[in-house]
Amino acid sequence: MDRACPDRKLYYNGIASIRYPVQCVLTAATTVFWGTSALFISLIDRRGKWVHACASNWGASIFRICSVRVHIEGAEKLDPDASYVVMANHHSLFDIPTVLSSLPFPFRMLAKASLFRVPFMGWYMSRVGYIPVEREDPRKARESIDSAAKRVASGLSVLVFPEGTRSPEGEVKRFKRGGVNLAHAAGVPVVPVAIMNSGRLLPRGSWHADPGVITMRIGDPIDPGQFEEARALADAVRNAVLALHRERPEATRMNREAPRTQPRAAEKFGPGSAE
Repeated sequence: MDRACPDRKLYYNGIASIRYPVQCVLTAATTVFWGTSALFISLIDRRGKWVHACASNWGASIFRICSVRVHIEGAEKLDPDASYVVMANHHSLFDIPTVLSSLPFPFRMLAKASLFRVPFMGWYMSRVGYIPVEREDPRKARESIDSAAKRVASGLSVLVFPEGTRSPEGEVKRFKRGGVNLAHAAGVPVVPVAIMNSGRLLPRGSWHADPGVITMRIGDPIDPGQFEEARALADAVRNAVLALHRERPEATRMNREAPRTQPRAAEKFGPGSAE
Protein backbone atom coordinates (compact mmCIF):
# COMPACT_ATOMS: atom_id res chain seq x y z
CA MET A 1 0.00 0.00 0.00
CA ASP A 2 1.15 3.53 -0.75
CA ARG A 3 0.92 5.54 2.48
CA ALA A 4 0.75 8.83 0.55
CA CYS A 5 -2.35 7.69 -1.33
CA PRO A 6 -3.79 4.45 0.15
CA ASP A 7 -6.50 3.98 -2.49
CA ARG A 8 -4.05 3.82 -5.42
CA LYS A 9 -3.79 0.65 -7.50
CA LEU A 10 -0.08 -0.07 -7.51
CA TYR A 11 1.67 -2.31 -10.00
CA TYR A 12 4.40 -3.61 -7.69
CA ASN A 13 2.92 -6.81 -6.29
CA GLY A 14 4.16 -10.35 -6.82
CA ILE A 15 6.60 -10.82 -9.68
CA ALA A 16 6.02 -7.19 -10.70
CA SER A 17 7.68 -6.04 -7.46
CA ILE A 18 10.99 -5.93 -9.33
CA ARG A 19 9.61 -3.06 -11.40
CA TYR A 20 10.16 -0.41 -8.71
CA PRO A 21 13.89 -0.98 -7.99
CA VAL A 22 14.57 -1.27 -11.73
CA GLN A 23 12.80 2.04 -12.30
CA CYS A 24 14.86 3.69 -9.55
CA VAL A 25 18.15 2.50 -11.03
CA LEU A 26 17.24 3.46 -14.60
CA THR A 27 15.88 6.86 -13.50
CA ALA A 28 19.09 7.64 -11.64
CA ALA A 29 21.21 6.50 -14.58
CA THR A 30 19.28 8.55 -17.17
CA THR A 31 19.37 11.61 -14.89
CA VAL A 32 23.14 11.39 -14.53
CA PHE A 33 23.60 10.79 -18.26
CA TRP A 34 21.46 13.67 -19.53
CA GLY A 35 22.51 16.00 -16.72
CA THR A 36 26.20 15.41 -17.42
CA SER A 37 25.62 15.78 -21.16
CA ALA A 38 23.84 19.10 -20.61
CA LEU A 39 26.64 20.40 -18.39
CA PHE A 40 29.27 19.71 -21.03
CA ILE A 41 27.12 21.00 -23.90
CA SER A 42 26.45 24.22 -21.96
CA LEU A 43 30.15 25.10 -22.36
CA ILE A 44 29.64 25.65 -26.10
CA ASP A 45 25.88 26.14 -26.42
CA ARG A 46 25.41 29.79 -25.51
CA ARG A 47 21.80 29.97 -26.68
CA GLY A 48 20.82 26.91 -24.67
CA LYS A 49 19.02 25.15 -27.52
CA TRP A 50 20.89 21.88 -27.21
CA VAL A 51 20.95 22.07 -23.42
CA HIS A 52 17.16 22.22 -23.48
CA ALA A 53 17.12 19.29 -25.91
CA CYS A 54 18.98 17.27 -23.27
CA ALA A 55 16.37 18.22 -20.67
CA SER A 56 13.56 17.30 -23.05
CA ASN A 57 15.14 13.92 -23.76
CA TRP A 58 15.59 13.38 -20.03
CA GLY A 59 11.86 13.93 -19.47
CA ALA A 60 10.94 11.58 -22.32
CA SER A 61 13.33 8.95 -20.96
CA ILE A 62 11.79 9.14 -17.48
CA PHE A 63 8.37 8.46 -18.93
CA ARG A 64 9.57 5.53 -21.04
CA ILE A 65 11.08 3.99 -17.92
CA CYS A 66 7.86 4.49 -15.94
CA SER A 67 5.52 3.46 -18.80
CA VAL A 68 3.84 6.87 -18.82
CA ARG A 69 2.53 8.63 -21.93
CA VAL A 70 1.83 12.35 -22.30
CA HIS A 71 -1.17 13.51 -24.30
CA ILE A 72 -0.78 17.14 -25.46
CA GLU A 73 -3.62 19.43 -26.51
CA GLY A 74 -3.40 23.03 -27.74
CA ALA A 75 0.25 23.18 -28.84
CA GLU A 76 -0.90 24.85 -32.08
CA LYS A 77 -1.80 27.97 -30.05
CA LEU A 78 1.88 28.73 -29.44
CA ASP A 79 4.46 30.39 -31.69
CA PRO A 80 7.77 28.50 -31.28
CA ASP A 81 9.68 31.73 -32.02
CA ALA A 82 7.85 33.88 -29.45
CA SER A 83 8.55 34.41 -25.74
CA TYR A 84 6.07 33.46 -23.04
CA VAL A 85 5.66 33.11 -19.31
CA VAL A 86 4.13 29.64 -18.97
CA MET A 87 2.08 29.11 -15.80
CA ALA A 88 0.99 25.57 -14.92
CA ASN A 89 -0.68 23.86 -11.98
CA HIS A 90 1.57 21.59 -9.94
CA HIS A 91 0.52 18.18 -8.59
CA SER A 92 3.55 15.92 -8.94
CA LEU A 93 7.26 15.50 -9.59
CA PHE A 94 6.10 14.29 -13.01
CA ASP A 95 5.00 17.83 -13.92
CA ILE A 96 8.52 19.03 -14.75
CA PRO A 97 9.37 16.22 -17.21
CA THR A 98 5.85 16.62 -18.64
CA VAL A 99 6.44 20.25 -19.59
CA LEU A 100 10.08 19.71 -20.60
CA SER A 101 9.15 16.97 -23.06
CA SER A 102 6.02 18.68 -24.41
CA LEU A 103 6.40 22.43 -24.98
CA PRO A 104 7.52 23.26 -28.56
CA PHE A 105 10.23 25.77 -27.55
CA PRO A 106 13.17 26.04 -25.11
CA PHE A 107 12.53 27.67 -21.74
CA ARG A 108 14.01 28.08 -18.28
CA MET A 109 12.32 27.79 -14.90
CA LEU A 110 11.90 29.93 -11.83
CA ALA A 111 12.82 27.73 -8.86
CA LYS A 112 13.30 28.21 -5.15
CA ALA A 113 16.88 29.11 -4.32
CA SER A 114 17.37 26.13 -1.98
CA LEU A 115 17.30 23.76 -4.98
CA PHE A 116 20.42 25.43 -6.36
CA ARG A 117 22.33 24.23 -3.29
CA VAL A 118 21.57 20.56 -3.98
CA PRO A 119 24.69 18.79 -5.34
CA PHE A 120 24.64 18.02 -9.06
CA MET A 121 21.06 19.22 -9.61
CA GLY A 122 21.94 22.68 -8.32
CA TRP A 123 25.09 22.79 -10.42
CA TYR A 124 23.07 21.88 -13.49
CA MET A 125 20.38 24.48 -12.80
CA SER A 126 22.93 27.24 -12.27
CA ARG A 127 24.96 26.31 -15.33
CA VAL A 128 22.07 26.15 -17.80
CA GLY A 129 20.44 29.38 -16.67
CA TYR A 130 17.54 28.51 -14.38
CA ILE A 131 16.47 31.45 -12.20
CA PRO A 132 16.68 31.19 -8.38
CA VAL A 133 14.06 32.93 -6.23
CA GLU A 134 14.65 33.69 -2.54
CA ARG A 135 11.14 33.28 -1.17
CA GLU A 136 12.09 34.31 2.37
CA ASP A 137 13.66 37.62 1.29
CA PRO A 138 11.22 39.93 -0.58
CA ARG A 139 14.00 42.23 -1.78
CA LYS A 140 16.01 39.40 -3.31
CA ALA A 141 12.82 37.90 -4.76
CA ARG A 142 12.10 41.20 -6.56
CA GLU A 143 15.67 41.29 -7.85
CA SER A 144 15.24 37.76 -9.24
CA ILE A 145 12.02 38.78 -11.01
CA ASP A 146 13.67 41.90 -12.47
CA SER A 147 16.62 39.83 -13.73
CA ALA A 148 14.29 37.22 -15.22
CA ALA A 149 12.17 39.93 -16.90
CA LYS A 150 15.22 41.23 -18.78
CA ARG A 151 15.99 37.74 -20.04
CA VAL A 152 12.38 37.10 -21.08
CA ALA A 153 12.21 40.45 -22.88
CA SER A 154 15.32 39.44 -24.84
CA GLY A 155 13.65 36.27 -26.15
CA LEU A 156 13.69 33.63 -23.39
CA SER A 157 10.54 31.82 -22.25
CA VAL A 158 10.10 30.95 -18.59
CA LEU A 159 8.06 28.26 -16.79
CA VAL A 160 6.46 29.07 -13.42
CA PHE A 161 4.47 26.88 -11.05
CA PRO A 162 2.55 29.75 -9.43
CA GLU A 163 0.94 27.75 -6.62
CA GLY A 164 4.37 27.71 -4.98
CA THR A 165 4.11 24.05 -3.99
CA ARG A 166 2.48 20.81 -5.11
CA SER A 167 -1.26 20.54 -4.45
CA PRO A 168 -3.31 17.33 -4.27
CA GLU A 169 -4.73 15.92 -7.50
CA GLY A 170 -8.11 17.58 -7.92
CA GLU A 171 -7.15 21.00 -6.51
CA VAL A 172 -5.52 24.19 -7.76
CA LYS A 173 -4.34 26.54 -5.04
CA ARG A 174 -4.41 30.32 -5.31
CA PHE A 175 -1.71 31.59 -7.67
CA LYS A 176 1.10 33.73 -6.28
CA ARG A 177 1.93 36.95 -8.13
CA GLY A 178 5.60 36.37 -8.99
CA GLY A 179 4.90 34.88 -12.42
CA VAL A 180 2.46 37.58 -13.49
CA ASN A 181 4.78 40.30 -12.17
CA LEU A 182 7.41 38.78 -14.45
CA ALA A 183 5.04 38.82 -17.43
CA HIS A 184 4.06 42.43 -16.74
CA ALA A 185 7.68 43.53 -16.45
CA ALA A 186 8.77 41.69 -19.61
CA GLY A 187 5.65 42.57 -21.63
CA VAL A 188 5.07 39.01 -22.89
CA PRO A 189 1.91 36.84 -22.92
CA VAL A 190 1.07 34.40 -20.16
CA VAL A 191 0.24 30.86 -21.26
CA PRO A 192 -2.08 28.91 -18.91
CA VAL A 193 -1.33 25.18 -18.82
CA ALA A 194 -3.34 22.44 -17.12
CA ILE A 195 -1.55 19.20 -16.19
CA MET A 196 -3.92 16.37 -15.36
CA ASN A 197 -3.48 12.94 -13.77
CA SER A 198 0.18 13.41 -12.81
CA GLY A 199 -0.81 13.59 -9.14
CA ARG A 200 -2.51 10.20 -9.38
CA LEU A 201 0.38 8.48 -11.14
CA LEU A 202 2.98 9.94 -8.75
CA PRO A 203 1.40 11.67 -5.72
CA ARG A 204 3.26 13.99 -3.41
CA GLY A 205 5.02 11.93 -0.74
CA SER A 206 5.29 8.82 -2.91
CA TRP A 207 8.15 7.45 -5.00
CA HIS A 208 6.07 4.69 -6.58
CA ALA A 209 5.01 5.68 -10.11
CA ASP A 210 2.02 4.01 -11.73
CA PRO A 211 1.90 3.58 -15.51
CA GLY A 212 -0.72 5.65 -17.29
CA VAL A 213 -1.43 8.79 -19.29
CA ILE A 214 -0.83 12.42 -18.32
CA THR A 215 -2.77 15.08 -20.20
CA MET A 216 -1.24 18.51 -20.73
CA ARG A 217 -3.73 21.04 -22.08
CA ILE A 218 -2.48 24.44 -23.31
CA GLY A 219 -4.76 27.48 -23.20
CA ASP A 220 -4.88 30.67 -25.24
CA PRO A 221 -2.10 33.15 -24.38
CA ILE A 222 -3.27 36.00 -22.12
CA ASP A 223 -2.07 39.57 -22.70
CA PRO A 224 -0.92 41.03 -19.33
CA GLY A 225 -1.52 44.54 -20.70
CA GLN A 226 -5.26 43.97 -20.30
CA PHE A 227 -4.91 43.92 -16.50
CA GLU A 228 -3.97 46.85 -14.29
CA GLU A 229 -3.32 44.77 -11.18
CA ALA A 230 -1.15 41.70 -10.76
CA ARG A 231 -3.74 39.97 -8.57
CA ALA A 232 -6.41 40.33 -11.26
CA LEU A 233 -4.07 38.76 -13.84
CA ALA A 234 -3.07 35.94 -11.47
CA ASP A 235 -6.73 35.13 -10.84
CA ALA A 236 -7.53 35.26 -14.57
CA VAL A 237 -4.72 32.80 -15.35
CA ARG A 238 -5.82 30.49 -12.54
CA ASN A 239 -9.41 30.59 -13.80
CA ALA A 240 -8.13 29.72 -17.28
CA VAL A 241 -6.25 26.71 -15.85
CA LEU A 242 -9.38 25.59 -14.01
CA ALA A 243 -11.41 25.96 -17.22
CA LEU A 244 -8.90 23.76 -19.04
CA HIS A 245 -9.35 21.10 -16.37
CA ARG A 246 -13.11 21.33 -16.71
CA GLU A 247 -12.89 20.44 -20.40
CA ARG A 248 -12.17 16.83 -19.49
CA PRO A 249 -14.98 14.50 -20.67
CA GLU A 250 -15.03 12.74 -17.31
CA ALA A 251 -15.46 16.02 -15.44
CA THR A 252 -19.04 16.76 -16.48
CA ARG A 253 -20.15 17.00 -12.85
CA MET A 254 -17.77 19.84 -12.00
CA ASN A 255 -18.76 23.21 -10.68
CA ARG A 256 -20.25 25.18 -13.58
CA GLU A 257 -20.14 28.56 -11.90
CA ALA A 258 -18.68 31.45 -13.89
CA PRO A 259 -15.01 32.15 -13.03
CA ARG A 260 -14.70 34.33 -9.95
CA THR A 261 -12.41 37.35 -9.67
CA GLN A 262 -11.49 36.32 -6.12
CA PRO A 263 -11.47 32.47 -6.00
CA ARG A 264 -11.10 30.30 -2.95
CA ALA A 265 -7.60 29.45 -1.77
CA ALA A 266 -7.89 25.93 -3.19
CA GLU A 267 -10.66 25.00 -5.63
CA LYS A 268 -11.48 21.40 -6.41
CA PHE A 269 -12.19 20.40 -9.99
CA GLY A 270 -12.09 16.61 -9.76
CA PRO A 271 -14.98 14.16 -9.87
CA GLY A 272 -15.63 14.61 -6.16
CA SER A 273 -16.10 18.37 -6.31
CA ALA A 274 -19.39 20.02 -5.45
CA GLU A 275 -21.66 21.25 -8.22
